[in-house]
Amino acid sequence: MKNIITLTAATLVSAAFAAGALAADPLQKVDSALDKSAAAVDKASKKEADLKAKAAKKEADAKGKAAETKEKAKATTKKAEGKVADAKQKKEAAVKDAKDLKEAVKKDAQDLKK
Repeated sequence: MKNIITLTAATLVSAAFAAGALAADPLQKVDSALDKSAAAVDKASKKEADLKAKAAKKEADAKGKAAETKEKAKATTKKAEGKVADAKQKKEAAVKDAKDLKEAVKKDAQDLKK
């Protein structure tokens, strides 16, 4: 009888250990799946952060180029306006010189008539 009780107790103890081992295996698989899922989420988060950083950099570069282009356009416009002003002054000087010459010729003609 003692042997039967001892044998039954040993069977129950080994069954308990076996149940624990069987129960631990599915939990270990769940833990492994959760770890993989967390790693995938971390990887996706990092990728998203990288993409956002790249997009921000591209936007900043585009704004910088736009500002640079705008400054170049302003400089070109100012230069062109300066050339137009110079040409206008030269034209006005030429017209004035022509009027002065005309007046001088007229005066000389009147002086010759006298």
